[in-house]
Amino acid sequence: MAKKNGETALQNRAGGPPAKSAENKKRFGDVFDAGYLKRVLWGAAVFCVLVAVSCYLVYKLSAETGADIVTQSCEYGKTELSLQAKGYVFRDETVLYSTYGGAFRYYYAGGEKVAKGKTVAVAYEDPGCAAAVRELETVEKEISVLKASEVKTDAGVAAAKKIESGAFSSVGEYRRSVSSGDYQAALRSGEKLNISLNRLEALFAGSEGFDGRLAVLEKRKKELEGRLTGNAASVNAASAGYFYSFCDGGENIFTGASLVNLTPAGLLELAEKYAASDEKEQAGRYPVGKMAPSPEWHLAVFLPADTREEFNAGETRTVVFDDFGGKSSEMTVERAAVTDNGVLVVFRSSDLSGSVETARVQNVSIRTGEISGLRVPADALRYLEGRTGVYVMYGNRVLFRVADITGRYGGWVYVSDDSKAVYETQTVTKNGETTEKQVLKYGPLRRYDEIIVSGRGLYHGMVVE
Repeated sequence: MAKKNGETALQNRAGGPPAKSAENKKRFGDVFDAGYLKRVLWGAAVFCVLVAVSCYLVYKLSAETGADIVTQSCEYGKTELSLQAKGYVFRDETVLYSTYGGAFRYYYAGGEKVAKGKTVAVAYEDPGCAAAVRELETVEKEISVLKASEVKTDAGVAAAKKIESGAFSSVGEYRRSVSSGDYQAALRSGEKLNISLNRLEALFAGSEGFDGRLAVLEKRKKELEGRLTGNAASVNAASAGYFYSFCDGGENIFTGASLVNLTPAGLLELAEKYAASDEKEQAGRYPVGKMAPSPEWHLAVFLPADTREEFNAGETRTVVFDDFGGKSSEMTVERAAVTDNGVLVVFRSSDLSGSVETARVQNVSIRTGEISGLRVPADALRYLEGRTGVYVMYGNRVLFRVADITGRYGGWVYVSDDSKAVYETQTVTKNGETTEKQVLKYGPLRRYDEIIVSGRGLYHGMVVE
Protein backbone atom coordinates (compact mmCIF):
# COMPACT_ATOMS: atom_id res chain seq x y z
CA MET A 1 0.00 0.00 0.00
CA ALA A 2 2.84 2.29 0.88
CA LYS A 3 4.57 1.39 -2.34
CA LYS A 4 1.50 2.18 -4.40
CA ASN A 5 1.11 5.56 -2.75
CA GLY A 6 4.72 6.33 -3.36
CA GLU A 7 4.41 5.49 -7.05
CA THR A 8 1.39 7.72 -7.31
CA ALA A 9 3.23 10.60 -5.68
CA LEU A 10 6.17 10.05 -8.00
CA GLN A 11 3.92 10.07 -11.04
CA ASN A 12 2.28 13.29 -9.85
CA ARG A 13 5.64 14.94 -9.45
CA ALA A 14 6.64 13.77 -12.92
CA GLY A 15 3.48 15.21 -14.54
CA GLY A 16 1.26 12.12 -14.59
CA PRO A 17 1.56 8.73 -16.18
CA PRO A 18 3.27 8.91 -19.61
CA ALA A 19 0.98 6.31 -21.14
CA LYS A 20 -2.27 8.23 -20.46
CA SER A 21 -0.78 11.56 -21.71
CA ALA A 22 0.08 10.03 -25.06
CA GLU A 23 -3.34 8.48 -25.30
CA ASN A 24 -5.05 11.87 -24.66
CA LYS A 25 -2.96 13.54 -27.34
CA LYS A 26 -3.92 10.84 -29.77
CA ARG A 27 -7.63 11.29 -29.06
CA PHE A 28 -7.36 15.14 -29.46
CA GLY A 29 -5.55 14.75 -32.78
CA ASP A 30 -8.20 12.36 -34.05
CA VAL A 31 -11.05 14.74 -33.26
CA PHE A 32 -9.51 18.21 -33.87
CA ASP A 33 -7.27 17.69 -36.84
CA ALA A 34 -6.18 20.67 -38.97
CA GLY A 35 -8.56 19.90 -41.86
CA TYR A 36 -11.55 19.78 -39.57
CA LEU A 37 -10.65 23.12 -38.00
CA LYS A 38 -10.33 24.71 -41.43
CA ARG A 39 -13.74 23.42 -42.44
CA VAL A 40 -15.34 24.74 -39.25
CA LEU A 41 -13.76 28.17 -39.60
CA TRP A 42 -14.73 28.36 -43.28
CA GLY A 43 -18.33 27.49 -42.49
CA ALA A 44 -18.47 30.12 -39.76
CA ALA A 45 -17.10 32.76 -42.15
CA VAL A 46 -19.64 31.87 -44.83
CA PHE A 47 -22.45 32.05 -42.25
CA CYS A 48 -21.33 35.52 -41.12
CA VAL A 49 -21.18 36.72 -44.71
CA LEU A 50 -24.69 35.41 -45.40
CA VAL A 51 -26.00 37.14 -42.30
CA ALA A 52 -24.34 40.42 -43.32
CA VAL A 53 -25.71 40.19 -46.86
CA SER A 54 -29.20 39.47 -45.53
CA CYS A 55 -29.05 42.45 -43.21
CA TYR A 56 -27.86 44.65 -46.06
CA LEU A 57 -30.68 43.47 -48.33
CA VAL A 58 -33.26 44.10 -45.63
CA TYR A 59 -31.82 47.56 -45.07
CA LYS A 60 -31.84 48.42 -48.79
CA LEU A 61 -35.34 47.07 -49.19
CA SER A 62 -36.62 49.19 -46.33
CA ALA A 63 -34.67 52.19 -47.62
CA GLU A 64 -36.23 51.86 -51.05
CA THR A 65 -39.77 51.38 -49.78
CA GLY A 66 -41.10 54.25 -47.76
CA ALA A 67 -37.89 55.79 -46.48
CA ASP A 68 -37.89 59.54 -45.84
CA ILE A 69 -41.65 59.86 -46.18
CA VAL A 70 -42.78 63.47 -45.80
CA THR A 71 -46.47 64.32 -45.51
CA GLN A 72 -48.57 67.47 -45.69
CA SER A 73 -52.13 67.95 -44.54
CA CYS A 74 -54.61 68.50 -47.36
CA GLU A 75 -56.31 71.88 -47.00
CA TYR A 76 -58.86 73.90 -48.93
CA GLY A 77 -57.46 76.86 -50.89
CA LYS A 78 -58.45 79.61 -53.30
CA THR A 79 -56.38 81.65 -55.75
CA GLU A 80 -57.43 84.70 -57.70
CA LEU A 81 -56.33 84.67 -61.32
CA SER A 82 -55.18 87.93 -62.85
CA LEU A 83 -53.33 89.49 -65.76
CA GLN A 84 -50.46 91.88 -65.02
CA ALA A 85 -50.08 94.91 -67.26
CA LYS A 86 -48.97 98.52 -67.43
CA GLY A 87 -51.83 101.00 -67.62
CA TYR A 88 -52.07 104.63 -68.69
CA VAL A 89 -54.57 107.13 -67.30
CA PHE A 90 -56.50 109.22 -69.84
CA ARG A 91 -58.51 112.24 -68.76
CA ASP A 92 -59.60 115.63 -70.06
CA GLU A 93 -57.61 118.11 -67.97
CA THR A 94 -56.91 121.83 -68.24
CA VAL A 95 -53.66 123.17 -66.84
CA LEU A 96 -53.93 126.40 -64.79
CA TYR A 97 -51.06 128.84 -65.20
CA SER A 98 -49.85 131.91 -63.32
CA THR A 99 -47.50 134.77 -64.09
CA TYR A 100 -45.62 134.07 -60.85
CA GLY A 101 -43.92 130.85 -59.77
CA GLY A 102 -42.04 131.63 -56.57
CA ALA A 103 -44.49 129.91 -54.19
CA PHE A 104 -48.09 128.67 -54.28
CA ARG A 105 -50.63 128.81 -51.48
CA TYR A 106 -53.39 126.30 -52.19
CA TYR A 107 -56.93 126.51 -50.86
CA TYR A 108 -58.19 123.13 -52.07
CA ALA A 109 -56.89 119.62 -51.59
CA GLY A 110 -56.10 117.25 -54.46
CA GLY A 111 -59.22 116.03 -56.26
CA GLU A 112 -61.55 118.36 -54.37
CA LYS A 113 -64.58 119.67 -56.25
CA VAL A 114 -64.43 123.40 -56.97
CA ALA A 115 -67.12 125.79 -58.20
CA LYS A 116 -66.59 128.09 -61.17
CA GLY A 117 -64.74 131.31 -60.31
CA LYS A 118 -63.39 130.06 -56.98
CA THR A 119 -59.80 130.93 -56.09
CA VAL A 120 -57.88 127.66 -55.97
CA ALA A 121 -54.47 129.15 -55.17
CA VAL A 122 -52.41 132.33 -54.80
CA ALA A 123 -49.09 132.54 -56.62
CA TYR A 124 -46.23 134.62 -55.18
CA GLU A 125 -43.30 135.98 -57.12
CA ASP A 126 -40.80 135.76 -54.23
CA PRO A 127 -39.48 132.18 -53.68
CA GLY A 128 -38.76 133.19 -50.09
CA CYS A 129 -42.48 132.93 -49.39
CA ALA A 130 -42.37 129.12 -49.77
CA ALA A 131 -41.37 128.45 -46.13
CA ALA A 132 -44.14 130.67 -44.78
CA VAL A 133 -46.66 128.98 -47.11
CA ARG A 134 -45.71 125.49 -45.88
CA GLU A 135 -46.10 126.49 -42.23
CA LEU A 136 -49.37 128.26 -43.04
CA GLU A 137 -50.82 125.03 -44.45
CA THR A 138 -50.04 123.23 -41.17
CA VAL A 139 -51.39 126.03 -38.97
CA GLU A 140 -54.60 126.38 -40.98
CA LYS A 141 -55.25 122.65 -40.78
CA GLU A 142 -54.82 122.71 -36.98
CA ILE A 143 -57.17 125.69 -36.74
CA SER A 144 -59.75 123.86 -38.85
CA VAL A 145 -59.57 120.78 -36.62
CA LEU A 146 -59.89 122.84 -33.42
CA LYS A 147 -62.88 124.79 -34.73
CA ALA A 148 -64.56 121.56 -35.75
CA SER A 149 -63.88 120.24 -32.24
CA GLU A 150 -66.02 122.86 -30.54
CA VAL A 151 -68.68 121.30 -28.30
CA LYS A 152 -70.98 122.63 -25.59
CA THR A 153 -69.44 121.87 -22.24
CA ASP A 154 -72.87 121.31 -20.68
CA ALA A 155 -73.70 118.50 -23.10
CA GLY A 156 -75.06 115.41 -21.41
CA VAL A 157 -74.11 111.74 -21.34
CA ALA A 158 -75.97 111.08 -24.59
CA ALA A 159 -73.76 113.57 -26.42
CA ALA A 160 -70.63 111.96 -24.99
CA LYS A 161 -71.75 108.51 -26.15
CA LYS A 162 -72.47 109.87 -29.62
CA ILE A 163 -68.99 111.38 -29.80
CA GLU A 164 -67.42 108.11 -28.62
CA SER A 165 -69.38 106.22 -31.25
CA GLY A 166 -68.06 108.60 -33.87
CA ALA A 167 -64.50 108.04 -32.65
CA PHE A 168 -64.83 104.24 -32.93
CA SER A 169 -66.37 104.64 -36.37
CA SER A 170 -63.41 106.78 -37.47
CA VAL A 171 -60.98 104.13 -36.25
CA GLY A 172 -62.78 101.50 -38.33
CA GLU A 173 -62.80 103.75 -41.40
CA TYR A 174 -59.09 104.45 -40.93
CA ARG A 175 -58.20 100.76 -40.79
CA ARG A 176 -60.33 99.91 -43.82
CA SER A 177 -58.84 102.77 -45.81
CA VAL A 178 -55.27 101.74 -45.00
CA SER A 179 -55.91 98.07 -45.80
CA SER A 180 -57.47 98.99 -49.15
CA GLY A 181 -54.70 101.43 -50.06
CA ASP A 182 -56.94 104.53 -49.97
CA TYR A 183 -54.54 106.78 -48.09
CA GLN A 184 -56.42 110.00 -48.82
CA ALA A 185 -59.48 108.54 -47.12
CA ALA A 186 -57.22 107.38 -44.27
CA LEU A 187 -56.06 110.97 -43.73
CA ARG A 188 -59.65 112.19 -43.66
CA SER A 189 -60.59 109.48 -41.15
CA GLY A 190 -57.59 110.45 -39.02
CA GLU A 191 -58.77 114.07 -38.93
CA LYS A 192 -62.29 112.98 -37.95
CA LEU A 193 -60.84 110.85 -35.14
CA ASN A 194 -58.74 113.77 -33.93
CA ILE A 195 -61.85 115.98 -33.87
CA SER A 196 -63.82 113.39 -31.88
CA LEU A 197 -61.01 113.05 -29.33
CA ASN A 198 -60.75 116.82 -28.99
CA ARG A 199 -64.50 117.03 -28.37
CA LEU A 200 -64.31 114.39 -25.66
CA GLU A 201 -61.42 116.23 -24.01
CA ALA A 202 -63.33 119.51 -24.11
CA LEU A 203 -66.44 117.81 -22.73
CA PHE A 204 -64.72 116.32 -19.70
CA ALA A 205 -61.80 118.69 -19.08
CA GLY A 206 -63.26 121.97 -20.29
CA SER A 207 -62.57 124.06 -23.39
CA GLU A 208 -60.19 126.57 -21.80
CA GLY A 209 -57.17 124.78 -23.23
CA PHE A 210 -58.70 124.71 -26.71
CA ASP A 211 -59.47 128.42 -26.63
CA GLY A 212 -55.88 129.20 -25.68
CA ARG A 213 -54.43 126.97 -28.40
CA LEU A 214 -56.79 128.46 -30.97
CA ALA A 215 -55.74 131.98 -30.02
CA VAL A 216 -52.06 131.08 -30.38
CA LEU A 217 -52.64 129.54 -33.79
CA GLU A 218 -54.66 132.50 -35.04
CA LYS A 219 -51.86 134.83 -33.96
CA ARG A 220 -49.26 132.70 -35.72
CA LYS A 221 -51.38 132.66 -38.87
CA LYS A 222 -51.42 136.45 -39.01
CA GLU A 223 -47.65 136.58 -38.52
CA LEU A 224 -47.06 134.16 -41.40
CA GLU A 225 -49.48 136.01 -43.68
CA GLY A 226 -47.54 139.18 -42.94
CA ARG A 227 -44.40 137.54 -44.33
CA LEU A 228 -46.08 136.89 -47.68
CA THR A 229 -44.91 140.05 -49.36
CA GLY A 230 -44.17 141.06 -52.92
CA ASN A 231 -46.15 140.55 -56.06
CA ALA A 232 -48.92 137.95 -55.97
CA ALA A 233 -51.75 136.77 -58.21
CA SER A 234 -54.88 134.72 -57.57
CA VAL A 235 -55.52 131.61 -59.65
CA ASN A 236 -59.22 130.99 -60.26
CA ALA A 237 -61.20 128.08 -61.67
CA ALA A 238 -62.47 129.02 -65.12
CA SER A 239 -65.15 126.35 -64.83
CA ALA A 240 -66.48 123.94 -62.24
CA GLY A 241 -64.60 120.71 -61.80
CA TYR A 242 -62.03 118.81 -59.75
CA PHE A 243 -58.80 120.58 -58.83
CA TYR A 244 -55.37 118.94 -58.53
CA SER A 245 -52.38 120.89 -57.25
CA PHE A 246 -49.80 119.27 -59.56
CA CYS A 247 -49.05 118.66 -63.23
CA ASP A 248 -47.10 115.78 -64.74
CA GLY A 249 -46.71 116.84 -68.37
CA GLY A 250 -49.21 114.30 -69.68
CA GLU A 251 -52.26 116.55 -69.57
CA ASN A 252 -51.97 117.35 -73.29
CA ILE A 253 -50.90 113.82 -74.30
CA PHE A 254 -53.33 111.39 -72.65
CA THR A 255 -56.49 113.27 -73.53
CA GLY A 256 -60.02 112.13 -74.25
CA ALA A 257 -59.53 112.97 -77.93
CA SER A 258 -56.42 110.79 -78.20
CA LEU A 259 -58.35 107.90 -76.68
CA VAL A 260 -60.79 107.79 -79.62
CA ASN A 261 -59.81 105.06 -82.08
CA LEU A 262 -56.66 104.36 -80.04
CA THR A 263 -54.64 101.36 -81.27
CA PRO A 264 -51.87 99.39 -79.56
CA ALA A 265 -49.33 101.14 -81.78
CA GLY A 266 -50.89 104.50 -80.94
CA LEU A 267 -50.67 103.79 -77.20
CA LEU A 268 -46.99 102.95 -77.58
CA GLU A 269 -46.39 106.25 -79.38
CA LEU A 270 -48.12 108.21 -76.63
CA ALA A 271 -46.12 106.40 -73.95
CA GLU A 272 -42.84 107.23 -75.74
CA LYS A 273 -43.93 110.85 -76.16
CA TYR A 274 -44.77 111.09 -72.46
CA ALA A 275 -41.44 109.55 -71.42
CA ALA A 276 -39.58 112.12 -73.53
CA SER A 277 -41.70 115.09 -72.41
CA ASP A 278 -40.05 117.75 -70.30
CA GLU A 279 -42.35 120.68 -69.72
CA LYS A 280 -40.06 123.46 -68.66
CA GLU A 281 -41.29 126.48 -66.77
CA GLN A 282 -41.39 129.64 -68.85
CA ALA A 283 -41.20 133.15 -67.49
CA GLY A 284 -44.71 134.48 -67.01
CA ARG A 285 -46.27 131.04 -67.48
CA TYR A 286 -45.95 128.75 -64.48
CA PRO A 287 -48.20 125.66 -64.07
CA VAL A 288 -50.09 125.85 -60.76
CA GLY A 289 -52.36 122.84 -61.07
CA LYS A 290 -55.07 121.41 -63.27
CA MET A 291 -58.84 121.09 -63.49
CA ALA A 292 -60.81 118.03 -64.60
CA PRO A 293 -64.39 118.81 -65.67
CA SER A 294 -65.83 115.51 -64.39
CA PRO A 295 -64.83 112.59 -62.16
CA GLU A 296 -64.69 110.24 -65.17
CA TRP A 297 -61.30 108.88 -66.21
CA HIS A 298 -60.04 106.04 -68.39
CA LEU A 299 -57.36 103.41 -68.06
CA ALA A 300 -55.83 101.89 -71.20
CA VAL A 301 -53.83 98.67 -70.90
CA PHE A 302 -52.05 96.57 -73.48
CA LEU A 303 -52.01 92.80 -73.02
CA PRO A 304 -49.78 90.30 -74.89
CA ALA A 305 -51.03 88.43 -77.94
CA ASP A 306 -51.33 85.10 -76.12
CA THR A 307 -54.00 86.53 -73.79
CA ARG A 308 -56.96 84.19 -73.95
CA GLU A 309 -59.20 86.25 -71.73
CA GLU A 310 -62.11 87.93 -73.51
CA PHE A 311 -63.17 91.47 -72.64
CA ASN A 312 -66.67 92.53 -73.65
CA ALA A 313 -67.88 96.12 -73.66
CA GLY A 314 -70.10 96.93 -70.71
CA GLU A 315 -68.86 94.25 -68.36
CA THR A 316 -67.25 95.09 -65.03
CA ARG A 317 -63.79 93.96 -64.01
CA THR A 318 -61.83 94.37 -60.80
CA VAL A 319 -58.58 96.24 -61.40
CA VAL A 320 -55.95 96.21 -58.66
CA PHE A 321 -53.51 99.12 -58.56
CA ASP A 322 -50.28 97.59 -57.30
CA ASP A 323 -48.51 100.94 -56.85
CA PHE A 324 -51.24 102.11 -54.45
CA GLY A 325 -50.92 99.34 -51.89
CA GLY A 326 -53.24 96.96 -53.74
CA LYS A 327 -56.14 99.42 -53.95
CA SER A 328 -58.86 97.83 -56.11
CA SER A 329 -61.57 99.46 -58.18
CA GLU A 330 -64.50 98.11 -60.15
CA MET A 331 -64.05 99.41 -63.70
CA THR A 332 -66.24 99.07 -66.77
CA VAL A 333 -64.85 97.77 -70.06
CA GLU A 334 -65.51 100.49 -72.62
CA ARG A 335 -63.97 98.66 -75.55
CA ALA A 336 -61.37 96.06 -76.46
CA ALA A 337 -59.36 95.88 -79.69
CA VAL A 338 -57.73 92.58 -80.68
CA THR A 339 -54.74 92.79 -83.01
CA ASP A 340 -51.95 90.48 -84.11
CA ASN A 341 -49.65 92.15 -81.59
CA GLY A 342 -51.95 91.95 -78.59
CA VAL A 343 -55.13 93.20 -76.97
CA LEU A 344 -55.84 96.84 -76.11
CA VAL A 345 -58.46 97.22 -73.38
CA VAL A 346 -59.94 100.59 -72.33
CA PHE A 347 -61.60 100.78 -68.90
CA ARG A 348 -63.84 103.57 -67.59
CA SER A 349 -64.37 104.71 -63.99
CA SER A 350 -65.63 107.61 -61.88
CA ASP A 351 -64.15 106.34 -58.62
CA LEU A 352 -61.88 108.98 -57.08
CA SER A 353 -61.76 107.48 -53.57
CA GLY A 354 -58.29 106.01 -53.83
CA SER A 355 -56.65 108.84 -55.79
CA VAL A 356 -55.30 106.23 -58.21
CA GLU A 357 -56.25 108.51 -61.10
CA THR A 358 -53.49 110.91 -60.04
CA ALA A 359 -50.69 108.63 -61.30
CA ARG A 360 -50.34 108.68 -65.08
CA VAL A 361 -48.62 105.30 -65.45
CA GLN A 362 -49.80 102.37 -63.36
CA ASN A 363 -48.79 98.79 -62.68
CA VAL A 364 -52.11 96.98 -62.51
CA SER A 365 -53.53 93.48 -62.12
CA ILE A 366 -56.79 92.66 -63.88
CA ARG A 367 -58.70 89.91 -62.12
CA THR A 368 -60.01 87.29 -64.52
CA GLY A 369 -61.43 84.71 -62.12
CA GLU A 370 -60.45 82.30 -59.40
CA ILE A 371 -59.82 78.63 -58.84
CA SER A 372 -60.57 76.81 -55.63
CA GLY A 373 -60.55 73.34 -54.18
CA LEU A 374 -58.28 71.04 -52.21
CA ARG A 375 -54.78 72.40 -52.69
CA VAL A 376 -52.13 69.80 -53.54
CA PRO A 377 -48.43 70.26 -54.41
CA ALA A 378 -47.99 69.40 -58.09
CA ASP A 379 -44.95 67.21 -57.25
CA ALA A 380 -47.15 64.96 -55.11
CA LEU A 381 -49.33 63.79 -58.03
CA ARG A 382 -49.17 60.10 -58.97
CA TYR A 383 -50.81 58.04 -61.70
CA LEU A 384 -52.24 54.60 -61.09
CA GLU A 385 -54.30 52.53 -63.51
CA GLY A 386 -55.12 55.55 -65.64
CA ARG A 387 -56.27 57.72 -62.72
CA THR A 388 -54.62 60.81 -61.29
CA GLY A 389 -54.23 60.98 -57.55
CA VAL A 390 -51.89 61.11 -54.59
CA TYR A 391 -50.58 58.71 -51.99
CA VAL A 392 -51.70 59.41 -48.44
CA MET A 393 -50.76 57.99 -45.07
CA TYR A 394 -53.65 56.27 -43.32
CA GLY A 395 -52.27 55.15 -40.00
CA ASN A 396 -49.18 53.18 -40.97
CA ARG A 397 -50.51 52.27 -44.43
CA VAL A 398 -49.98 53.98 -47.76
CA LEU A 399 -53.18 54.39 -49.78
CA PHE A 400 -53.87 55.84 -53.22
CA ARG A 401 -56.51 58.58 -53.32
CA VAL A 402 -58.18 59.78 -56.53
CA ALA A 403 -57.75 63.51 -57.29
CA ASP A 404 -59.87 65.14 -60.01
CA ILE A 405 -57.98 68.32 -60.92
CA THR A 406 -59.99 71.52 -61.46
CA GLY A 407 -57.13 73.96 -62.05
CA ARG A 408 -53.43 74.67 -61.76
CA TYR A 409 -51.56 77.72 -60.55
CA GLY A 410 -47.86 78.01 -59.87
CA GLY A 411 -46.60 74.86 -58.19
CA TRP A 412 -50.06 73.84 -56.98
CA VAL A 413 -53.03 71.95 -58.36
CA TYR A 414 -56.59 72.39 -57.15
CA VAL A 415 -58.64 69.24 -56.69
CA SER A 416 -62.39 68.82 -56.52
CA ASP A 417 -63.67 67.96 -53.07
CA ASP A 418 -66.02 65.54 -54.84
CA SER A 419 -63.54 63.42 -56.76
CA LYS A 420 -64.94 60.16 -58.13
CA ALA A 421 -63.86 57.02 -56.28
CA VAL A 422 -62.79 53.85 -58.13
CA TYR A 423 -64.66 50.61 -57.46
CA GLU A 424 -63.92 47.05 -58.53
CA THR A 425 -66.21 44.08 -58.95
CA GLN A 426 -65.72 41.12 -56.63
CA THR A 427 -67.39 37.72 -56.84
CA VAL A 428 -68.78 36.40 -53.56
CA THR A 429 -70.06 32.87 -52.96
CA LYS A 430 -72.34 32.35 -50.00
CA ASN A 431 -74.54 29.35 -49.26
CA GLY A 432 -73.82 28.02 -52.69
CA GLU A 433 -74.94 31.19 -54.42
CA THR A 434 -72.50 33.39 -56.36
CA THR A 435 -73.06 37.13 -56.52
CA GLU A 436 -71.08 40.15 -57.66
CA LYS A 437 -70.71 43.35 -55.69
CA GLN A 438 -68.90 46.66 -56.08
CA VAL A 439 -66.06 47.15 -53.60
CA LEU A 440 -64.17 50.39 -53.04
CA LYS A 441 -60.68 50.20 -54.52
CA TYR A 442 -59.34 53.78 -54.47
CA GLY A 443 -61.19 56.38 -52.42
CA PRO A 444 -61.34 60.13 -53.21
CA LEU A 445 -58.99 62.67 -51.69
CA ARG A 446 -60.51 64.38 -48.67
CA ARG A 447 -59.66 67.43 -46.60
CA TYR A 448 -57.12 66.78 -43.83
CA ASP A 449 -55.74 63.67 -45.58
CA GLU A 450 -52.00 63.38 -44.99
CA ILE A 451 -50.64 63.72 -48.52
CA ILE A 452 -47.25 62.10 -49.13
CA VAL A 453 -45.17 64.77 -50.83
CA SER A 454 -41.97 62.71 -50.99
CA GLY A 455 -41.03 59.08 -50.52
CA ARG A 456 -39.55 56.15 -52.50
CA GLY A 457 -40.98 52.85 -53.56
CA LEU A 458 -44.54 53.74 -52.62
CA TYR A 459 -47.46 51.54 -53.58
CA HIS A 460 -51.08 51.18 -52.58
CA GLY A 461 -51.49 49.14 -49.40
CA MET A 462 -47.85 49.36 -48.35
CA VAL A 463 -47.25 49.08 -44.61
CA VAL A 464 -44.69 51.47 -43.18
CA GLU A 465 -43.06 50.21 -40.00
